[in-house]
Amino acid sequence: MVEAWREGRLLFGKMWEDPASEIALLRLQEKRHRATKSRRPLRVLSVASSGDTAFSLAAHTSEPVTAVDLNPAQIHFCRLKQALLEHLNTEEICEILYGDATVGMNRVLPFLPETSQKYWLGHSKTLRRGLHLAGRVDRSMDFLRRLFQTMVTPPARLFELLEQSDLESQRTTYQRHWNSWKWRLGLKVALHPWVLSLIYGREMVAALPSNAQKAMADRMERFVCDSPARHNPYLWQTFAGRYRSLQDVPAYLENFGEVNFFCADITERLEAEPDCYDLFTFSNILEVSDSGAALRLMRAAQARANPGALFCFRFMLERPTLFPEQAYRKDLSRMCHQKDRAFFCNHFQVYEKRP
Repeated sequence: MVEAWREGRLLFGKMWEDPASEIALLRLQEKRHRATKSRRPLRVLSVASSGDTAFSLAAHTSEPVTAVDLNPAQIHFCRLKQALLEHLNTEEICEILYGDATVGMNRVLPFLPETSQKYWLGHSKTLRRGLHLAGRVDRSMDFLRRLFQTMVTPPARLFELLEQSDLESQRTTYQRHWNSWKWRLGLKVALHPWVLSLIYGREMVAALPSNAQKAMADRMERFVCDSPARHNPYLWQTFAGRYRSLQDVPAYLENFGEVNFFCADITERLEAEPDCYDLFTFSNILEVSDSGAALRLMRAAQARANPGALFCFRFMLERPTLFPEQAYRKDLSRMCHQKDRAFFCNHFQVYEKRP
């Protein structure tokens, strides 16, 4: 995936991460802001990716969110999504999440920057299966989902579990009808380093610890069993390939705020950034970074951080703390992990800028 990111291919049409954790950190910062009666605006910087986390954060603050991504394709996608939010109603947007999104693209094309217009005129075919299947990772996951329904759990058994709202009943259904040799074999195949390399790239998979397959299999069981399936849109997204209903789509589709998108290396952007921030949400951009690059990013972020600012990093698997010399917030890291309902990148490290 790292190679594809640098080459500028669109990887994500939707986020596979639950922004509930980042939203909880934003609310904490807002509470602090009110307690200190600060008059300066509370500012947020986020990794752009498909835009979901940035839009979700913007929906919970009155200030514009700054979103940065090295991949120009992701920025073009975010700007397209932003134009769709501004010019289509929620029902129209929901229709193109998994339907032909070129119709929506054509409607909002005049409202895009010229560079994004040119990009989409040359890449409109990536939108034909919908916004949420536009990225390479999305299509790979959809293939694995279809294979899962064919080889492991038929649709009847699948939706029997997905409609559960009682955790005890849900776990019983999992043990009776999912937890079989087919399920375990399917997980071994889906989480095999070769398969993961096709989705995420060799560089990222090579950086995973040796126990990655077992740890991810254990996480998958918790993912399926530890939150009510009926109300977990990430479980539906993973195994059904859609949301359960219009009530389960991301809230920002109806209530969105302002996001400013920039195509840049996030460290270089911070080093040249004139503004200071109260919350930094970095997703898992340090998953494969060496210690030098990680330290440079943290130094740049600290230089552009207001007192008490929070820095939030995600990882696919639990890692030793990257910055032991910083104020590591174990309590907030645990809170974020507990709030996250998705499967990917839900191990957190949250740091706080010292006074």
